[in-house]
This record gives sequence, structure tokens and C-alpha cells, in this order.
Amino acid sequence: MVVVFAVSANAQAPEAPTHNWPELGVEASVDIRPAQPLYNFTADGDEGVWLQDFRKRWYYATILGPCPGLGRAFGIGYDLRGSAGFDKSAKLVVEGFQCALSSLVTSDVPPSKKEIKARIKARAAEKRARDAQARAARRAVD
Repeated sequence: MVVVFAVSANAQAPEAPTHNWPELGVEASVDIRPAQPLYNFTADGDEGVWLQDFRKRWYYATILGPCPGLGRAFGIGYDLRGSAGFDKSAKLVVEGFQCALSSLVTSDVPPSKKEIKARIKARAAEKRARDAQARAARRAVD
């Protein structure tokens, strides 16, 4: 069963605390009920997403491989794979693509849009540098 939820992407409640977890970065499972689906999300490019439950707690889901369209999505869905909880075995559904997760951990509130753009830009620069090094190494062997 696929459940879809749409919210204003990157919307945050300003009165929400930064987090209400004893520890951040701990593998988690979100209790999903029909009346309490996931509430909000903020994409981290196509590599991850912050998800908020109805209790206003944030989680960070790392995507296993890129998830096309996640960075520009206005709504996402999820497939619980028959489970009652959203955990790393669930899949995100974005623009018809099912995106597997490698982890789901407790998180602080997402950074600002500006900070997220800087993170994405830095990751792209790191990838270009790694690719350039790999090309140089291949040329040196040839």
C-alpha cells in the first residue's frame, strides 16, 4: 500500500523545539497510523530527506542511491511494505519512483534552505573532484 502526503516543502513550524529526542542519530521507526501519517518533509537534494511525524519529531532518512525528483518534490509518498511502522525497510515514492532507504535516524530540525543548497553544492564539488581524480588515475595507468 502506498500512502501519499503533500505539504509545503521546506515548511517548518517556528515554535517547534530543535528536537525532542534523548539522542540524535539513533536508528528509529515512526509509528504510522491512518489518522497520523508523516506530517512534513524537507529534501536534502536527492540523497536524503528530513521527515516530521505528527508529534513534531524529526527524522533523517538516507536514500540508498539517488532518488530522482526528491529535491524538487512538493509531495512524497511512502510504501511501508506491509508494516505498521516507517523505518529503513520502507520506501519513499517520488514522482512514481520507489526509493529505498539505507537508514532512518532521529534528527534535529532541518537546516535552512540556504544551508541545504550549500550542502548540495559542496557534495557536487566533492563528486567532481573524485571523478577528476579517478580519470587522472586511469590516464596514468593507460
